[in-house]
Amino acid sequence: AVAREFFSEIAIRLSGLGVTLGIEANPASYGCNFCTHVADVARLVRAVDAPEVRWHLDTGELAMNAESL
Repeated sequence: AVAREFFSEIAIRLSGLGVTLGIEANPASYGCNFCTHVADVARLVRAVDAPEVRWHLDTGELAMNAESL
């Protein structure tokens, strides 16, 4: 809920600027603890539901997390 609210505010600020924010998963092995899998990013982007916030697919992350496309 906190992330949805934050990124929704960012989307409002980006609206009309022709800018899109891409969010990608970063594996926990990088020391990350937020959006560490593609499903996390997909849920967040769907929750924000704004054209200014989109999912960036990182195939390196898919390999590192042994996730299938």
